[in-house]
Amino acid sequence: MVGYKDSKHINIGWFSAKLDTLLNFVPARLTAFMMVLAAWLENWKSAWKILQRDKNKTESVNAGWPMSAMAGVLTVQLEKPGFYVLGDEKDTLSPKHVLRALHIMKLTVFLFWLLVVVPLQALIMIISL
Repeated sequence: MVGYKDSKHINIGWFSAKLDTLLNFVPARLTAFMMVLAAWLENWKSAWKILQRDKNKTESVNAGWPMSAMAGVLTVQLEKPGFYVLGDEKDTLSPKHVLRALHIMKLTVFLFWLLVVVPLQALIMIISL
């Protein structure tokens, strides 16, 4: 029940929830941008458009970034009924979208490694010389 906002749990996990939000501020945005790059050969324009439009529709300041990017890549709507709707429903969700999402996730991880991790490791090696 950490971070829940009902009256019974409001004070339990408040600090950890705020810390989680703070620590994930940059990674959530990096992930969204890497997803747009991963969609470069498919439909990066849709991913970018939906990211810009829907990133702030979730209650969390971080969650909407990667979720809206993925909704744009897949050209589907991702919804939590009564809370938010991300993306445009150009396609109806189906099992093929799971495979596409996994493909985008793998490309996102690879791009993050290539564009962030490797340069940071190189910088650390140079500084330590």
